[in-house]
Amino acid sequence: RTEKLYFEFLRLYEEDRYTTDPSVSWYTHDIHFFDDIVLSVAHNLKRCKAFTAATCRDILRFSQLNRKDWIVKGNALVEEWKWKNHSDLDNEETQHKRSIAVFESLSSF
Repeated sequence: RTEKLYFEFLRLYEEDRYTTDPSVSWYTHDIHFFDDIVLSVAHNLKRCKAFTAATCRDILRFSQLNRKDWIVKGNALVEEWKWKNHSDLDNEETQHKRSIAVFESLSSF
């Protein structure tokens, strides 16, 4: 799950097309995603011998490392994304105000 997906869900929430504010739930939701999906798939790949034992160990190990990395860094990333969204909105609002000012100055001719 990536930053782009976060912003897609945020836009859906802002348009009332998604019920949960991702800025509130994204961090914990991703931990559950690792537990319920990623690690489960990694264990199943090992169990059903879809790949070599070494490859399955690597997939499981990297999945666990990614989960630990998210636990350490995930909250800070979500906070950064929140601020990034606010600055983007500020930029959009500033651009909108500039556009209106240009339009008004042109219409006075």
